[in-house]
Amino acid sequence: MSFLIINYELPTEKILEIKPSPEILIGRGTTNHVNLSDKSVSRKHAKLCYEINRWRIEDVGSSYGLFVNDKRSSEHYLKTGDKITIGNTEIIFTETLAEDRKAGNKTLLDTTGSSTHEVETDIMSILAGGDTSYLEQTIKKDDVTSIKEMKSNLAFLFKLTSRIADILNREELFDELCHNILSHFEADCVAIMLKSEGDEILKIAALLRRENSPESLPSFSATTFDKVLNENVAVLATPKDTSAKTGLSGSIMVTPLRMNKTCIGVIHVESTDREKYDDSTLNLLSAIVHQIDNVLKNIELKEKLKEEKHELETALNITHQIIGKDLAIQELLSKIAVVAPTNSTVLIEGESGTGKELVARAIHFNSKLKDNAFVVVNCATFTKNLAASELFGHVKGAFTGAAYNKKGLFEKANGGTIVLDEIGELDSGVQANLLRVLEHGEFYNVGGNQPIKVEVRLIASTNQDLGEAAKKGTFRQDLYYRLNIINFKIPPLRDRAEDILPLVKHFMKIFMENSPRKIKGISKEALDVLQAYRWPGNVRELKNVIEKTMILGKNDPIMPNDLPYEILRGSATKTIDTSSAMLSLKDIEKKHILRTLELTGWNKKKTSEMLGIDRTTLYKKIQVYRIEEKK
Repeated sequence: MSFLIINYELPTEKILEIKPSPEILIGRGTTNHVNLSDKSVSRKHAKLCYEINRWRIEDVGSSYGLFVNDKRSSEHYLKTGDKITIGNTEIIFTETLAEDRKAGNKTLLDTTGSSTHEVETDIMSILAGGDTSYLEQTIKKDDVTSIKEMKSNLAFLFKLTSRIADILNREELFDELCHNILSHFEADCVAIMLKSEGDEILKIAALLRRENSPESLPSFSATTFDKVLNENVAVLATPKDTSAKTGLSGSIMVTPLRMNKTCIGVIHVESTDREKYDDSTLNLLSAIVHQIDNVLKNIELKEKLKEEKHELETALNITHQIIGKDLAIQELLSKIAVVAPTNSTVLIEGESGTGKELVARAIHFNSKLKDNAFVVVNCATFTKNLAASELFGHVKGAFTGAAYNKKGLFEKANGGTIVLDEIGELDSGVQANLLRVLEHGEFYNVGGNQPIKVEVRLIASTNQDLGEAAKKGTFRQDLYYRLNIINFKIPPLRDRAEDILPLVKHFMKIFMENSPRKIKGISKEALDVLQAYRWPGNVRELKNVIEKTMILGKNDPIMPNDLPYEILRGSATKTIDTSSAMLSLKDIEKKHILRTLELTGWNKKKTSEMLGIDRTTLYKKIQVYRIEEKK
């Protein structure tokens, strides 16, 4: 046997017998197995764990720490006589009790829930569920006592409602309710019990006893609970057993605890004073419970949001090289996290340069195949005659020049992932062979007569509209449907301008590693130019532009005149101030010339080329419009 002596040698000393258990929680919160009413104790302070004939105590993230024999400790294996200090409470651990304590007040700690006493009750009053009649009571003007009591109760109800309104976890809510109800109703015991998931069994979620109250409390009645749960009513009752043996002669209130109009449990309030509670107090308790419904809804919503947040964080915690803050990219990463662990075939669609291969890599390297082969094939590089041989291999003598047996890329990828980039370029004969691999996991190599079995995940990518190609008959419909199980559509760079800055920073960092030029960054004007450009080559084109600018540019940070001419020309029209819509044609032309001069850093040759006029005409227009460079 093992014991905890709480408040050793003090008038409030209490002895708990503890039985082997994987976890006994200690703290101020009412959901703990050992509840300490000490404000310096954290809600969840420490836990006891039984391990192979010995007990271990561990701090579970308390505010003020756990001390064993006056030394701070995160965990400690206990032996008889060890002094545990939790907040201002001292506890002695022992495996033997002195003779003078053996006859003392010992309580067996039930680690599946606090010990309880079951009784039969006489039901004195019933209140229909959802009844808020307490708030609608009428009192005679000359009934001073009732008016005073009503004011006190309404003030309590208002304060409690305000206090619990912002609570966002059940444990804290139940703890707050137990303390406030115990105090205001002058109860000896308050218990909150919840239905177990999938059955009607009630389990204690929170329990609080008044100091020096009988250890036999709470006195639960199965009959009363059944009535409350089945009929959705609040009940005022008294125990039938009033013998000296049990000492029970009290008053009990039990009310249904509801969320979304569904009963999820009960609140049990008990006093040893038989005359303590009446219809008025039962009404008040029901009014309190009525306010809890919305708080529980908010807690449930928060928990759902927390789960969704966790799922999103998990999704974003995947291995990848994809840069982007745009919502479409974040959704793409979330989808990768979901799809990667499966074996499903994937089709990735997107314009050239959008990063289709990066998506394929992210899928593979976050899958269970990540340690196996990853083979990337550009189908656009195959001639019609070589495609089948490259993908499926050939036997010696299969065709002129086949001097030896050759394994195909599907065999090399066996057990891993194969990526077929630009799959729309494959001819119909190879497409038929590919369909066989997907449906039967086998193929014949060129010139061979024995099927070759493979287990490989296929990821296909294309810059074409394969669905449209399948409708026109230029791509096999049956293969398209087999490929298009999971579809990723990568947005073009022009549709996610906010990603240009992080991409620019990423590429600058890469190129600076091998460049003598160390550039601090990019100017707002240059960034505006890049964001105005349409990027037909997408991220690949942006990467090439940054590399070229890092080599040939002269300014730090990068200015518009450091950027290649085609970027300046392509973005010039888009960067005209839209407020010029109500200006005259001359004013619009003047603003456009000035903007182009600023983009090129007042390089007249570049400006005239971008505007499509010769330099002589440009000089004349600068004079006519009195355009001057700002110093």
